[in-house]
Amino acid sequence: VYCWLFAPLFRRLIDYQTEFDKIATVLLLPGLVSVAAFVLTFSRLPHKTRVILPILGLLPAALIGGLRFSLMPAAAEFLDYAAPVAAGAVLADHWRRRPDWFYGTCRLQLSIASAYGVFQALVGFPDWDKYWIANSNLTSLTVGASDKRIFGTLNSPGPFALTLGLLGVVVVISNKRSGINAL
Repeated sequence: VYCWLFAPLFRRLIDYQTEFDKIATVLLLPGLVSVAAFVLTFSRLPHKTRVILPILGLLPAALIGGLRFSLMPAAAEFLDYAAPVAAGAVLADHWRRRPDWFYGTCRLQLSIASAYGVFQALVGFPDWDKYWIANSNLTSLTVGASDKRIFGTLNSPGPFALTLGLLGVVVVISNKRSGINAL
């Protein structure tokens, strides 16, 4: 889970220290880790068909993409779509088997990601974020000379807001479950 939340930030830091990587190979890490974790936990999953069917449904598209275009882009796209399904299955397994670990992980991720977003909002974008914005040509991240859209540890404000919202819901649920009334 940490890979999904922090890989874009690590990509920006690595790009800043070396040079801008248009391929963004660092962003393959969350998908590869998710697939590896899925393979390791597959035998424990209670409803294997619910997880396998969506992944199998993506195979024809990957095969057509590989035949029509190229194998590597098709494999990367397959990973982009299959990895979240695999990650969801692994998270569901951990949520069921180790709820305290799962809730604690979500609290920590929410705290770190929120703090980085607040830092971006109050202090401004650090140099590595500015470098990445300039090289990625994402004009949607800056609205005007002084206005900016906070994207935190991710690459875009929308997924960042959605991630914080989902983590926040999990934290509220865990607090209700453990009898804590405040975040």
